[in-house]
This record gives sequence, C-alpha cells and structure tokens, in this order.
Amino acid sequence: MRKLARSLVLSFALILVLVPMAQADHLGGGNQNPNLETNARAITRWQDARVGLSVHWGPVALRGTEIGWSRTDQVPKEEYDSLYQEFNPALFNAREWIQLIKDSGFQYITFVSKHHDGFVMWATKQTDHNIMNTPFHRDWLKEIADECRRQGIIFGTYYSILDWYQYDYSPYGHGGPGFLLDRKPDFNRYVDYMKAELKELIQGYGSEIILFDGEWDPTWNHDRGSDLYRYLRGLRDDIVISSRVDKGRYGEGTTENLLWWEHDKYAGDYQEREQYIGGFATYPWESWITLGDQWAWKPNDRNKSAEECIRYLVKSAGGNGNFNLNVTPMPDGRFEQRQKDTLLRIGAWLKANGESIYSTRGGPFQLGQWGASTQRENKVYLHILSWPAEVLRLPPAKLTVKSARRLAGSAVEWKQTDGGLEISVPSSQRDALDTIIELTVEK
Repeated sequence: MRKLARSLVLSFALILVLVPMAQADHLGGGNQNPNLETNARAITRWQDARVGLSVHWGPVALRGTEIGWSRTDQVPKEEYDSLYQEFNPALFNAREWIQLIKDSGFQYITFVSKHHDGFVMWATKQTDHNIMNTPFHRDWLKEIADECRRQGIIFGTYYSILDWYQYDYSPYGHGGPGFLLDRKPDFNRYVDYMKAELKELIQGYGSEIILFDGEWDPTWNHDRGSDLYRYLRGLRDDIVISSRVDKGRYGEGTTENLLWWEHDKYAGDYQEREQYIGGFATYPWESWITLGDQWAWKPNDRNKSAEECIRYLVKSAGGNGNFNLNVTPMPDGRFEQRQKDTLLRIGAWLKANGESIYSTRGGPFQLGQWGASTQRENKVYLHILSWPAEVLRLPPAKLTVKSARRLAGSAVEWKQTDGGLEISVPSSQRDALDTIIELTVEK
C-alpha cells in the first residue's frame, strides 16, 4: 500500500439501475500474454469465498509505527533495520489465530510475507534478513500455512515488489538500502531474487493467492509485470494473482488511481481496491480495508466497529466484489481483545446471514444509498441498509418474483409491476444494521 489516507473513499451509484451480469471478456496475462487466461476454477473459488482477512505484522510492531513507511521518517533507518534483533512474539499461536479467523467467518487470508522494508517473514534461503534470525527463531508463516490447510482456510500471501532494503533495487527510497556492495546495483539481479522468493512461497508454502504491492514505483513497468505474471502461472496454474503484479492500478507514467481496471491490457486475476469500494464491475475485484487507521499495529489505534465493517462487506458483495479486512497483531504475537471481539461479531453476523454473502454475485440491482443486492441461483437478497421511505421502490428487473420474506423470517409485503418492485417491512421488524429480504424468483 501507499501511505494510508485518513478518509475512506466510497463511491456508490445514487440512481437505482440494473447491473449487467456478463463476465469480463479476458482476465489473465494481459495484452502481452493473450493466451494465458485466468484459471476459471481458481477465480470462482476465490469469488465464492467473498470474505478475506489480511495481516500486517513484523518487527515494526515493536515501535507501533507504520510498516515500511516509517523507516527513516519516524524511525531511523539503522534502528528500523535492526528491530528484528528484538522481535520475539513468544505468545504467537498459529492454531489460535486460524481458529479465530475461522470463527469470524473469513474464508481466506493474505499474510504479509515481505513489505517495502525488505524484512522477510519466513525462512527464505535468499537472504539472512528474515524471521529465522530473530530471537523468535520460528517459521511462523509455515505454521500458519499448515494450520490453514488443517482448518480449511485458503492460504495467501502479500508480497511487495518494492524493496527499500535490497541493494539491487534502485533507485532507493526511505533511507536507502540496508547494506552496500562493491559493485553497481543491478535491478535484474533483484528480479531474480524476487522470483526465487515467490517460488518458495508458492511451491514450499502452498500460497494460493499472491496480493502484490509496490508496483506503483516507476522502476516497475508493464513488461516486467507481464513477465512476472507469466512466471508465476508457470509455477502453479491455479494461483490467484492480484492486478498489482502489473501497472493496472495507475497505468504507466501517472500516479492517478484508475478506478476501472484495464484487464485486457494489464495482467492479473482480480482488481485490488485499496481503501475504497467503488462501483459494480463484472470482473473480479476486492476492497481492501484497514480495521484501524494504520496498516501495522499501533497502540490505541482508532478501529472501525463491527457494524461499519459489515456495511463495507455488504456493499462490496453487492458491487460484485470481495471484502478483505486488514488486522494487526501486537508485538507479543496476540491480537488485541477489542480486535478479536470485532472479528467475532462479524462472524456471528455471517453465521446468521452468510447465505446472502458467500457464493453470491452482485446485483441485479445497483448499489445505492438504500443498500445493495446479491444473488445466487433462484434467490436474490436485498440488503436494505437505509430505508429511503416507508416503502422501498426498486426499478423494473428482468426477473419474476415468486415470494419475499425476511431472511430466516416471516413473509413481507411486496408488489411487482411494470414500474418496478416494491418492498414494505414494518419498522418494528427492520434491522437497524441490515434488513435482509430474500426474494425467490423464477429461474
């Protein structure tokens, strides 16, 4: 990620219109790999999961500052790069972590394996600057990967293309490299180093998702992104790779965020939307939202409530996207109790209402101030987050409603005419967070 913006940018259509359900024409290797298409089974599995978690963690938790970005800015480079010598999260327990995540209803995880600061959070053979040379001296990522498989969670990793520590990544930023050599830096050497690490994650740890970052640095370009995507798919065909493997977030030569991903040009299997939800898209996408104001652990960080997170989740699913919530363990390897409580409240909501989220696709009604809709087979779920009036009026749709009821509840009043669909629920039967109406429709 780049420096965290203080406000969460959310874009929603204000006019109720129907959304298309056709899939994107081409996903995969972009215009440089036109015959390399996204593995359909793998991306369907990822979309069906709908709800994921990411974890930013590392030695920087000892200072409570932002991961990567605080190197030099808040913590002197030499001190930052030496924090690993103090890092000993003795209370880390992989089984407890994954049990919490499972109980909270999250279906997949993307753990930070290497951030912009270059510290490697697994037992890599490519550099000594890794977790095994801390007082902790445990390959926690391997423990997590194994536990994910035991508990049925899809295991993924975050990996930064940008590396401010490695000598061969230039031009340098945030204090420069963590070491010097008696030769000129060679970016091709760095690419070889990066590919070797990614090979370890995919073949040695079984990473099924790679969430890339740092591709916005001008050193990375479309040619390199296309090549890296092709290399990774050669290692494992069913891996799911974020759009940030290539330049699809900003394009080349600009730092303006491209709201819509040019997937026919840029490689990737899904679009990563950092700190925003945006509008409906037929291609796979994910809103990546922090629980707090900071990506890494910060004492007394201002966290979002479970209710806020559920609303973001619903709007993501209604826009045909996934929801990925970032959480932050403490230096000792535990999650704060307030974070655990929030996750478990989300889990309780998903346990009761998950059929309207998991394995659904967005639509047929567009996102609006009223809420969102999801659909699966002969069911359409209306997530009414805000009643605009006593009666919710939706536009005409190419579907025939057979019945309407509150999810796992009683029938509600409804009327379908050429003018659209009307839903009425007494105020006493509405849910202040999300009144979910299940429509049964003719297939």
